[in-house]
Amino acid sequence: MGGFYIGRDKKARKAYGFDEVALVPGRKAFDPND
Repeated sequence: MGGFYIGRDKKARKAYGFDEVALVPGRKAFDPND
């Protein structure tokens, strides 16, 4: 996983908020029973 250092020993990763990963409706429907 990528990340960047913010201090001597501290490493941070980019966190994604729910708005950034919101599901977009597509042509293919998702059926949880499949």
